[in-house]
Amino acid sequence: MVSQFSRTREIKNGDRISRRLTDHHEIPYRINMKTNASIVSLILTVLFLVSCAEDSATPDDPSDDARRETAIVGRVAPPQSGMGVLAVRNGFEFASALTNDDGEYRITGLIEGEYNLIVSGQGFFTDTSVRGLSVGAMETVEAPPIEMRPFAAAATLFGRVVDSVFDEPLEGVGVTIRCNTGVCANLTAFTNDDGRYETAIWAGLAGEMLYQKAGYRLSRMDIPALPSGSVNEIPTVRLEKLEL
Repeated sequence: MVSQFSRTREIKNGDRISRRLTDHHEIPYRINMKTNASIVSLILTVLFLVSCAEDSATPDDPSDDARRETAIVGRVAPPQSGMGVLAVRNGFEFASALTNDDGEYRITGLIEGEYNLIVSGQGFFTDTSVRGLSVGAMETVEAPPIEMRPFAAAATLFGRVVDSVFDEPLEGVGVTIRCNTGVCANLTAFTNDDGRYETAIWAGLAGEMLYQKAGYRLSRMDIPALPSGSVNEIPTVRLEKLEL
């Protein structure tokens, strides 16, 4: 099994690999991991709806003057302009800002409360490390520095999922990476009609891969810390069908 993690392959033309944020959002995925602005925007929007919903209550509505004076400031590294920084309160998108050339941002229009920050930029993993940031009324709070992680430095994983009895490829199997520490992967990969998938993990972080499909038993596989930029083949996974 160790040797299979270190094998590389050429990506064939016509491979149909896709990744999704949820069962209802599907995003094309390619080995070069390039994204465009519309995809980044979609990732940013869906992530706060799925991951940060903590309270369904509607936020209060203080005066405009109070909102202008209540802010979160911070810096994103590496410095890059145009990265989106979203402030989420009680599961609602509250306000957002873009970084300047120095990677600095300032989010205004806030009210008193706790906020989670979601940062996304073209070519980088989305970051959700800043959570529970407390902001008082008429207060400017400095958020911890956020280190963005480029897709290019990630480790790529690819493999195949089949039925354990008939050895036939399974389409639509969700492949999720869960890391032991840190946020190491944004998206869930889904197998194509040949049972093949492709995804990525942040280099140097160990974790596990979860394989899920309706009507089949959940399967898990441990993933060691992998080198940056490596392409690794995962042993074929055989899912067992649930007995009715």
